[in-house]
Amino acid sequence: MTTRALPLQVLAALPDGHDAPERAAFAQLVRDRLDDRARASLLVTCHRVEWYATGADGAGRAVDLESAAVAAGLRGLRRLEGREAVTHLLRLAAGLESAVIGEDEVLHQVRGLLDAVRAMPSPDPGLVRALELAIGVGRRARADRPRPQERSMADRALDWVAPRGDGWAGMRILVVGAGVMGRAIAAGAARRGATVTVTSRDPGRAHAVAQAVGGAWGSLDDAAARASEADAVLVALSGSWDALAARWEQTAGRAPSVGAFPPIADVSSPPAVPEPVRRALGDRFVGVDQLFGRRRTAVDEAEEVRRSYVEHAERLVQEACDQYVRWAAARPSVATLAALRATAERQRARELERLLRRLPGLDDRERALVAGFSEQLVARILHQPSARLHDDADGTAAAAARLLFDL
Repeated sequence: MTTRALPLQVLAALPDGHDAPERAAFAQLVRDRLDDRARASLLVTCHRVEWYATGADGAGRAVDLESAAVAAGLRGLRRLEGREAVTHLLRLAAGLESAVIGEDEVLHQVRGLLDAVRAMPSPDPGLVRALELAIGVGRRARADRPRPQERSMADRALDWVAPRGDGWAGMRILVVGAGVMGRAIAAGAARRGATVTVTSRDPGRAHAVAQAVGGAWGSLDDAAARASEADAVLVALSGSWDALAARWEQTAGRAPSVGAFPPIADVSSPPAVPEPVRRALGDRFVGVDQLFGRRRTAVDEAEEVRRSYVEHAERLVQEACDQYVRWAAARPSVATLAALRATAERQRARELERLLRRLPGLDDRERALVAGFSEQLVARILHQPSARLHDDADGTAAAAARLLFDL
C-alpha cells in the first residue's frame, strides 16, 4: 500500500500560520458546511483547529473545505495525507506538537475526539483505529519516561505573571473562567501560594473550583470590577469578556491608564479580552499565541529529560504508524475473514444439529455443553488464520484462504 493510499488525512489551522481568530473562523466554517457525522471529527484546542477525514468521500470534502476557506480569505491551511497525516495525529497525542512538550491536556482532547466519532452512527473504522493508536502512544509516552517539569499552558501563563520580588505568598490572582483550563490555572496558582479568586459565567462552577483550591469566587459580572484589585488576571473563557472593556472605560475615562489594571494573561482561543484593552495594555498583556511561542530556558538536567522524552515518544510514534499502515493494508482482507467465519459457523451449526439428533437422551444442560464445546473448538481452529488475515498487508493470506476454504 502506498503512503498516499492510507485512508487518513488532516486539514488544519495551526498556530505557526494562523492566529486565534483565524482558527476560530476555520472551526466555524467546518460547523457550517458539514453534517453532524463529519463535524464530529473536528478537534479544537486553544492552539489548533484540525479536521480529520478518511476515504474518498473525506478527501472530496477536504478539497471543498479548503476551497471555501480560500474564498473566505482564510489561506494557508495545512493539509496532510497518508503517513504524514497519521504521524501528525500520533505526535499530537504524544504531546510532541504542543507548546509544552508532553503536556496532558491534548491527550484528553484526542480522547474526546474519539468519543465523539464513536458516538456517530456507523463510525469510520479508519479514523477510529488511528485515534485508538494515538491514545495508546500518548499514554505509553507519558508512562514510560519522565517528562519536562512544565506540563501545561496553565503553567506557562502562571510563569508569565510570576512575581519578581517576594514570591507568590499573598499574591492576588483573579482567574476568569472555570472550565478545564480555568481549573488548572486556579490549582496551579494555589499550589504556588497565591490567594485565588475564581469567576465564571456559571457561578456554581466558579464556587466548585474555588472550594477545591481554597479560594474565593464570584460571577463574571464581578470579575471586571475585581480586575483592578488583583495583582494578575488569568483568563480562560469561551466567548468575549465584554464587561472588561466597559469597566476599562469607566475606570479612567476616555484615556484609561495602563497602571489601573494588572498584567493579564489570556489563554482563551479566540482571545476573550477585548481588543481595545489588549492594545492599551501593550506588553502587560499576553495571549495564547504569544505563550505558545515562548520557549523556556531550561537547565541542562531539565533539557536532558525533555530530550529523552522526545526521543522515546518519536520511537513510539513510528512504531504505531507502521502498525496503522499494516492495519490499513489488511482492510481488504476483512471481507475474506468475515466469509471464513460465516462458513465455519454454518458448518458448525449443521454438524451440531446432526449430532444432537443422534443423541436424543441429552438434557438441556448437556446439549448446551456440547454446543459450547463446538463453538470453542471452531474459535481455536480459526484463531491463527484470523490473526494472519488481520495483518495481511499484501493480500496473499486472503487469496490463500479463499482458495483453501472455497470462499
